[in-house]
Amino acid sequence: MLLGLCLAMLIRITDNAKLAATNFETFFGLGVVVWFAVHIAVNAGMNMGILPVTGITFPFMSYGGSHLVTEWLALGIISSMTRHSQGPRL
Repeated sequence: MLLGLCLAMLIRITDNAKLAATNFETFFGLGVVVWFAVHIAVNAGMNMGILPVTGITFPFMSYGGSHLVTEWLALGIISSMTRHSQGPRL
């Protein structure tokens, strides 16, 4: 269920990046998608035992405060870009 919610979040961010008004907004959105996808894949691989254990945390499940604040900040910027874009909204 958690991986399904993460997949839905990644799809939503990708859709918002496609509707962005500038190249910066598109690349920022796609960068956040790649960032979250790598963190999800590496953490899931560590938990299944197919990847070595590293310090990469699962998005929004982190114990550290700075990583969590950075994730929410990235989603806030994407939300603001989507709200102020000229394209159709989802």
